[in-house]
Amino acid sequence: MCCGKARRGRRFHSDGVLDGQAKKRRTVTADKVKVWFDAEGDFLEVRFTDHVGYMKETDNEAVMERLDERGRVIGFSIMQVSRLAKQKPLVANLLPTVS
Repeated sequence: MCCGKARRGRRFHSDGVLDGQAKKRRTVTADKVKVWFDAEGDFLEVRFTDHVGYMKETDNEAVMERLDERGRVIGFSIMQVSRLAKQKPLVANLLPTVS
């Protein structure tokens, strides 16, 4: 793409990636999310869909990701929410399983 125009013979797909360009990962955003907070259990869960999934550890011990049967992230949970540092953000990589 040059100056806002696609070069001759190249087309954009609906995901905005030019034909022939390698895609590393496709990101899907949810129309709505569901958030649960259990104060007694000190647990927060965010779901992007109601599909069945399983929990998997992340690189942060406080965060678990919820994956569907194809390995796509459909939510996450944070344990011991009250212990999070107030001045620092919680960081965890949520990556789909590559098959």
